[in-house]
Amino acid sequence: VILMRNGEIIYEKRTDIGPGKPFTTQFKVKRVPDPQYRISLLDRENKELISYQEQKPIYEDELPEPVSPPAKPADIENMEELVLAGQRIMQFHNPGLDPEDYFLEAISRDPYNSMANLHLGNLAAKAGKFDEAADYYRKTIGRITKNYTRPRDCEALFRLGVVLKKQKKYDAAIDTLYRATWDQAWYAAAYKELAEISMLKGDFNEALDQLNHSLSRNAVNPISYAMKSAVLRQTGNRAEAGISARRARVLDPLDHMATFELLLNKAIPSSEFITLLNDNKENYLELTCRYINAGLIEDAAGVVYMALTSEDSILSSYPILYYYGAWLAEKQEDKMLVAEYYSSAAAASTDYVFPFRFETLEILEAAIDFNPADARAWYYMGNILYDHQPDKALNCWKQAVELEHGLAIAHRNLGWGYYRYLDDIEGAIGYYETAVDLKEDDPRYYYELDILYEMNNESLERRLELFASNPGVVRERNDSYLREIEVLLLNGRYDSAIFRLSTHTFLRQEGVVNLHDLFVDAHLLKGREFLLSGEHTLALEQFLLADTYPSNQLIGRFSKYQKEAQIYYYTGLAYLAMDEKGKAKNYFRKAVDTPAGTSEYLYYRALSQNELGRQEDAMETSGQLIRAGEEALEQAGDLDFFAKFGEKVDINARKANAYYYMALGYLSSGDTEKAQEAFSQAFALKNSILWANIHSE
Repeated sequence: VILMRNGEIIYEKRTDIGPGKPFTTQFKVKRVPDPQYRISLLDRENKELISYQEQKPIYEDELPEPVSPPAKPADIENMEELVLAGQRIMQFHNPGLDPEDYFLEAISRDPYNSMANLHLGNLAAKAGKFDEAADYYRKTIGRITKNYTRPRDCEALFRLGVVLKKQKKYDAAIDTLYRATWDQAWYAAAYKELAEISMLKGDFNEALDQLNHSLSRNAVNPISYAMKSAVLRQTGNRAEAGISARRARVLDPLDHMATFELLLNKAIPSSEFITLLNDNKENYLELTCRYINAGLIEDAAGVVYMALTSEDSILSSYPILYYYGAWLAEKQEDKMLVAEYYSSAAAASTDYVFPFRFETLEILEAAIDFNPADARAWYYMGNILYDHQPDKALNCWKQAVELEHGLAIAHRNLGWGYYRYLDDIEGAIGYYETAVDLKEDDPRYYYELDILYEMNNESLERRLELFASNPGVVRERNDSYLREIEVLLLNGRYDSAIFRLSTHTFLRQEGVVNLHDLFVDAHLLKGREFLLSGEHTLALEQFLLADTYPSNQLIGRFSKYQKEAQIYYYTGLAYLAMDEKGKAKNYFRKAVDTPAGTSEYLYYRALSQNELGRQEDAMETSGQLIRAGEEALEQAGDLDFFAKFGEKVDINARKANAYYYMALGYLSSGDTEKAQEAFSQAFALKNSILWANIHSE
């Protein structure tokens, strides 16, 4: 019996119609006086409700407290809360907050705070800063092991052991990892790392013992079983190796190492392994790294060979695989293959190549040692490092363009880094302009360069020249094409903008969020042009078109679309000019009734209220706009804690929009002097607010 929220009770009756045959089910519904009741007793014979009793409501009246942004690190007095605030930011990523700030504040008060140093070590290790990470971990260990204490939580010992292993300080790593096994939480993981070190040293019997210890605490780890299979194969025990590999595949049918082990044991055909890896270059590289990290160079080379001899041309020409192949060939002292692979890697296309593993850095460094003129190796190193060590990344890209000036993508990346990391927009523009000159057919470069032009308040004519220099290129990307349309509107090229908006199908994806706004702007501006020249019928046609959703936009009508206030206001003006006052008033009323929040579209509400003779209401709306602008100006530099994605905050743009709101408020209230002053302040910060250019005329 189920009680529905609307007070309906559903009786379920099942009938057994014979041996081995399914039940038939009937449902009946009965009403009860109140939905907050549950059944107490049911007469199953007559299907009547005998009694019911009150139960607690499903929903409480009071909602839980909303999430609040963390205070600034220096303002959090309690040390535990300070560390937990940073920990939460690590857990729930926010692009505008850095958890490191909170942990650094903590160690400024207590240099050996164990949790703050542990988190700082984890952040440094994630960024490939292994020396820094080791220092932080040692401070944590020093605090938690004071007075010869065996710590309850050995995470810092385990993390330090892993870092020492990456630094190839194997003896120190072994000692630290064994100490991490004191803690059951890190026992299995520590023994797995110890087994890898033993494999690197060629001590496979010791590695087997360590893997067995690891599996004794975590018997559902396919990675350890796959490693055990490799160890058993090295010791000649192929039968047990096959059993271990199959056990790994039972736990994880997609485990690449276990599948390759079965292939090496000739237990499966090569086609099964190839199908599993799906011609995915990263699958091959990940498996190669697993063998390299265990010291199994020959097996790693076998994986790379299968990739480079693949029938898939994208896989077999991937430069990072060639770099790995050359490095492995060096380890195997195959000098001819080393030269061949390094040459192929340096000559391969950089398109869609973005390495990210720190293991690849050592391999690229070896490539540079072999051929100091290899610009591509420097470029790829920069790609790996940028998110974690941007200073080093920028130096790598500079080395790349010095060695190969025509490497457009490296110039583009330098532009990206100069803007995003160094906050040097002028320097970024220089690199982007070089990238565009070198590679005129990449629409992304035009989009990103124009964003910088806008932020630098370059002239609207210069921005138009950028897109006019290579017509048609930006059409290949929706975001670039919309950027060109926006620039056309800013320069008064309404017909060109409408043509592009009408003849291109825009797929719904990231980068096309402002598509319909541009469509509306284009038709409103064209209609306004007709209205000013006295062509009222043509103006009305454009205004009515602005309120449509053509099929090439692949969207339906928006609900509560604030821009409708602007559409209806101009439509009302057109009808008014045609002396159709009834229709004009109807549209002015619709403009007034359109939800506008605290947006710029309050301006069109105020103008419509004036047209309807509601001057007091219009003044109040104008005041709302002015206050909205003033508040936005005060908050222009504040961080939006709840923003998870998006472009870097442009404070100048925020301030410009605030002045623009104030200008509209003054303009609609009749204070043209203050309006022009606010427009001037807006243009000094940002000259590309489309309707500000129109209303300030």
